[in-house]
Amino acid sequence: MKNRPGLRKFFIRSIFRAIIGFAMVVAVYLVYKFYIAERVKDFVEPLMENVKLVFLIFTISESVVGIIPPEFFLIWALNESLADYAFFVFLFAFISYLGASFNFLLGKFLHNRRFFKRMTIHAIRRYAPMYNEYGGWVILISSFTPLPFATISLVSGTMGYSYKGFFLFALSRFVRFAIYGAIIWYSGLGDPSHYTAFLLVL
Repeated sequence: MKNRPGLRKFFIRSIFRAIIGFAMVVAVYLVYKFYIAERVKDFVEPLMENVKLVFLIFTISESVVGIIPPEFFLIWALNESLADYAFFVFLFAFISYLGASFNFLLGKFLHNRRFFKRMTIHAIRRYAPMYNEYGGWVILISSFTPLPFATISLVSGTMGYSYKGFFLFALSRFVRFAIYGAIIWYSGLGDPSHYTAFLLVL
């Protein structure tokens, strides 16, 4: 593995950002639950109860922009039973994997098109150095951390990364959703009696 010390630093820095990002998601959720939910429930609750809409938003986020942290959707699914929650977690992971695959294949197909290069030049300039230094580990690390997985997948195709390597590394997305889903479920985040403890921790 090339530049192993640099990769370790990149990995540790990314994990640290993942922890901070997860804490921010929980904090935003608690602030919403305590101070905002009652004021907007007449508008928000019908949207939250629309399962198809929630999955549509998630699919768009994971396939196009990737700016909505998946943890918000895992928290949304907490009202379900454990079996249903596990199914939703798997479904979210599967959609995320499909979205990443779509972006990767899109990058492969369009990487020689001049217009496409103009559209993605910023992303390429930003993430290309990571590929030059860390290779496919960028895909693996982005699947667990706040690095935009959809964008990384697109750039992976643009950079000519191998099909086998990408699809293999991208499978770690399932592991990420399983870990985060388990943490959210067993932390008791869905239980109002635990909110005070969360606020004290944060």
